[in-house]
Amino acid sequence: MNMARIWLLLPAMIMALSAGCGKEQVEQKRLQQDLTKYVDLLIGTDGAGNTVPGACVPFGAVKVSPDSYKPEDSVDSYDYKAPKIQGFSHFHLEGPGGSGYGYSMVSLTPQVGALRLSPDESALKFTHEGEVATPGYYRVSLEDGQILAELTASRHCAMHRYAFDGVQEKRVILDMGQTRGAVIFSEVHIENNGEVLAKGVYQVHPLIATLVDKSPEGETGRVTVYASLRFEPAPKSVTTFDQTGLKPSAHEVSGERTGVVVEFEANEPITITATVGVSLVSFEQARSNRISQCDGRTFDDLVLEAKSQWNAMLNRIQVEGGSEKEKRMFYTALYRALMQPADYAEKPLSFCGFFGEDRSCENKGDFSLFLDDFCIWDTYRTTHPLQMLIVPEMIDGMIQTLVFLGEQGGFMPKCTWIAKGDSRIMTANPQFCFVADALVKGFKGFDVEKAYALMRKGSMEDENPVEGTSLCGYFDRGTPEEYVKNGYVSRECDIDQSASMTLEYAYDDYCVHKVAQFLGKEEDSRMFLERSKNYKNVFNPENGFMQQKDKNGNFVEPFDPSKWGMGFTEGSSWEWTFSVPHDFCGLAKLLGGREALEAKLDKFFSEKHFTMDNEPDFHIPWIYTAIGVPEKTQALVRDIVTEWFDDTPSGLPGNDDAGATSAWLVFAMIGLYPITPSEDVYVVTAPFFDKVFLQLAESGKVFEIRAPMASSGYRYIRSISLDGKALDKPLISHAQILSSSVLELTLSETPTGFGRFDPCQD
Repeated sequence: MNMARIWLLLPAMIMALSAGCGKEQVEQKRLQQDLTKYVDLLIGTDGAGNTVPGACVPFGAVKVSPDSYKPEDSVDSYDYKAPKIQGFSHFHLEGPGGSGYGYSMVSLTPQVGALRLSPDESALKFTHEGEVATPGYYRVSLEDGQILAELTASRHCAMHRYAFDGVQEKRVILDMGQTRGAVIFSEVHIENNGEVLAKGVYQVHPLIATLVDKSPEGETGRVTVYASLRFEPAPKSVTTFDQTGLKPSAHEVSGERTGVVVEFEANEPITITATVGVSLVSFEQARSNRISQCDGRTFDDLVLEAKSQWNAMLNRIQVEGGSEKEKRMFYTALYRALMQPADYAEKPLSFCGFFGEDRSCENKGDFSLFLDDFCIWDTYRTTHPLQMLIVPEMIDGMIQTLVFLGEQGGFMPKCTWIAKGDSRIMTANPQFCFVADALVKGFKGFDVEKAYALMRKGSMEDENPVEGTSLCGYFDRGTPEEYVKNGYVSRECDIDQSASMTLEYAYDDYCVHKVAQFLGKEEDSRMFLERSKNYKNVFNPENGFMQQKDKNGNFVEPFDPSKWGMGFTEGSSWEWTFSVPHDFCGLAKLLGGREALEAKLDKFFSEKHFTMDNEPDFHIPWIYTAIGVPEKTQALVRDIVTEWFDDTPSGLPGNDDAGATSAWLVFAMIGLYPITPSEDVYVVTAPFFDKVFLQLAESGKVFEIRAPMASSGYRYIRSISLDGKALDKPLISHAQILSSSVLELTLSETPTGFGRFDPCQD
């Protein structure tokens, strides 16, 4: 039987097994715990994690956080090993990869002693002693203890509190020219009442803009940010500056680099508060955001509000058992999976001119604008499936944003950002699988017909401004014509990624098929289901690997399945050969049968091709369960968690990529994994905790996973029951989780053979 048919039948099969049982009373909302105490945001700041240790609220636009001074490696955010902090800015991406682009806009830097305006001279020495990074609050000691800096935030506003010691000069510098991207233009205004208004126009990805934007305005990657700042107590003086130096008599300046120097009395220790409202719309709305969200509140009030919001989110999953270390790893990961995408919708106006002229739209409270970091190649596998499970109220708004931007720009975006134009980040059309996954899990609060129209267009048409350069993967907005015509992407289209692109487009086709099927578009459904088999076109039966082809249909030689970049995005053929999540039985048939696929997986892990630091490998340990060998998944998952993750600053493998790696860890530690987004199926493994309570909606409905001995390290499943009725496979559907109360696992120290089956029998 085809694997796709297996997935379609599973919910009905499992429901039949549980029918007629005496269902336990559905448990309602559990008492809220203080779970923020387990969140340590310094985890992942040492190494490639690129995580944000500063303050924000769930899905908040403002992420006020330190920027490391390390110009030779300018990836957005904070590096634990950096010697200095450059300043504290208000816009950050969570866990990005790459370099040469970034946010870190609207930067404040406290300073003592003689005035230093050069970024090289004004960077601050800091120590990790006493450094605190927890939900809604960040603290660090600067300049040998002369400054204690603290940060907190609301959705569009931040507060900085700087305690200055000693009697030397004390000041805060606002530098609108300091950014990890590139500043195009900035201006500042000092109002008569002491308010500072600032505007910055930034290019967040100069490389993309140079290659894809042919318009005279060069809008792709451009964002305009407005800020309104107030300081308490009243400063002694506020002086503007530009790239040429101080402008003591000017209350307004403009240029490439502008800012203000805010001086305070120097004769005694003092604590000052800087309140910063930001907006994508106007000075007036930045001021409104500051007044409505921060004014009238103390710094400590805002910390408590942010902590309360985070506790409400973290309590969507409560656990019992497990070590303190495991809880720190778990809740820090859960936090990071709920940071983004950020909702930039403002009231009463919200920016909506992402293509063409700048403009704003009226927002009466029903408008969501989920932007960065929403790069779906990273997030559709883990971040969004986790959010569908525990914050379902956010999902429809995310898809509404994709439809809104797609109608403006012509194609449904695969990676949203706060800038104008299309970021084009990453390959193929993973956004289609996010939409399909939501639809099969019951989310219908968006215009499905409009979404499908954009999906169909993106599957049949393309826009590639660098055609003929062998770089189509990172720059196209739809699907290359040669894939539509020939069923594969050639090396000539993308020299480094064409084989993996073919695999991705085939899976995307399956996701489009699912939406067409839902809408009753039978002809489209059949067409895209047939196209979903295109993965076979890059399989080389001579060596048993997916392999790049040229435009004439020949496999490209020389070929090394272990080498990165030979036709595969951020990985090797060893990793990508298993990327057929919609048809594992079809893949098994290519390899010579289910046992052959199992043997190839065995070799993949024994030869150490697996890596936890990038998304193409995320699903591979779980394939064993999908092909009926669940004990191998159960053994691997616990080893992967303990070997690749930790509760130290270096405890996160690879870029966190908008919470994608963190969400994988959350799933692994609760014993569920969505192996095929667009299918309503989770693989079940032993959790790390004896009890897991999933609060599935704001109503408080709770689904409990009971696994006695899990915290003792038992990893193998002996039996499973759902509301008291035995299941014969370690698989469960999203629909069952929503309608049931208790999943109970009996665990074993040794493999038991439970759940073995052959899904690929005809």
